[in-house]
Amino acid sequence: MKKKITALLVVIMAISLSLTACSTAENTEAPSTSTTGGNASGQPSSSTPDGENDSKTLIVYYSLTGTTEQLAKTIQEKMGGDIYLLEPETPYTTDHDAAIAEVDAERESGELRDLKGTLPDISGYDLILIGGPVWRGEPSNPVQKYLSQTDFTGKKVAGFWTANANTRDYATLFEEMVQGGEVSEGLSLVSADDFSSKTDEWLMALGLLESPESPQSPVTVRSFDSTGPRAWSATFQVISSNKGNILIDPGKYDEEVADYIESLGGADAILLTHGHWDKLRGLDDAVAANPNATVYVHELDYPYFGDPVRNCSIEQGFEGTTQVEANTFTESIYEIGGYSIEVIHLPGHTEGDSVFYFKDENIMIGGDAVMPTLMAGSSHPGGNEQERQASIKKFKGLTFPADMILYHGHGSDTISYEDLMKTNVDLQ
Repeated sequence: MKKKITALLVVIMAISLSLTACSTAENTEAPSTSTTGGNASGQPSSSTPDGENDSKTLIVYYSLTGTTEQLAKTIQEKMGGDIYLLEPETPYTTDHDAAIAEVDAERESGELRDLKGTLPDISGYDLILIGGPVWRGEPSNPVQKYLSQTDFTGKKVAGFWTANANTRDYATLFEEMVQGGEVSEGLSLVSADDFSSKTDEWLMALGLLESPESPQSPVTVRSFDSTGPRAWSATFQVISSNKGNILIDPGKYDEEVADYIESLGGADAILLTHGHWDKLRGLDDAVAANPNATVYVHELDYPYFGDPVRNCSIEQGFEGTTQVEANTFTESIYEIGGYSIEVIHLPGHTEGDSVFYFKDENIMIGGDAVMPTLMAGSSHPGGNEQERQASIKKFKGLTFPADMILYHGHGSDTISYEDLMKTNVDLQ
């Protein structure tokens, strides 16, 4: 449960931490009257944010004026865990000059005043968070007393502390005082800080709070025409969002395409609906420009890469082949380039012809298998009319949202699934 630190805490900090950095940071308010510590029994109290009990973390704190107590409770509300308040047998005075004298006298003598009750048993905890005010550049005396009486061997420890402006050497001294534990980076807060955001950042760094998910940017699908000399007319797509960038069926990779993909930060993956040369012609250049992109093709069409008969480059007047290495897929759901993609195998045009359904984005890349007016024919090498008819029947048996948008391999026009089922003659 994530709550912002209340405006009251900010007001308290503005008043209570107005002292100079060399004085106590929490010595102008009345002592805390919190009973959250359960000091008499040595049993910390628990919190269950959002119905989850994270009993592996213990928050131990001292607070003279209430500032650190507010922070400790906020930390518990955000990430759960148990909490324990350190209380001296004899409370420290709230008079400024007298408080400085008390603190200095104890430190000079080496006799820090005792703490009330039984200290908590930390054996059942993985992480101990220890908080308190900065007193004259050091951990407050009650925090020092607690550290001197506790063996943290095998535990992770992190501190959090509050001051008006200058925490001086608190972090170094705190780490030196922890006996046996592994000390993680602490949370240092001064009155000018944004308490809520800095606390969230600290808890996320410790793995105690999940990072907020970035809102997904709308997906962008841009189509390119790959028609060229000795090349069939064809269209291919680039899909982009803050999830990633995917290039599909790169029939060419000229300056326009290269500049666009570079502006996106490069392609994360290259997908092929099938193995005909009008989909492969720009593959070598695309891979060279995007060396970190993985290429994917159906396992039955991978052999088309090196076969100018089956990839139909022979029909276009030359023998086109590519030695690009690819990962192969079959009909399934894959996580590729940041997207969840359902591969639907629709053979007939080629043996491995497939369409890609991006359910979360509500789009489909139909390649040649599914186009607005027809399903691709079976007359080329690798085609099979019986398989094509079976694929038509298979697709007609599937259902998709009425407003799903289909992009295809021979035209930049798009069509909704609802309209597709009305205009595609093979799907009637």
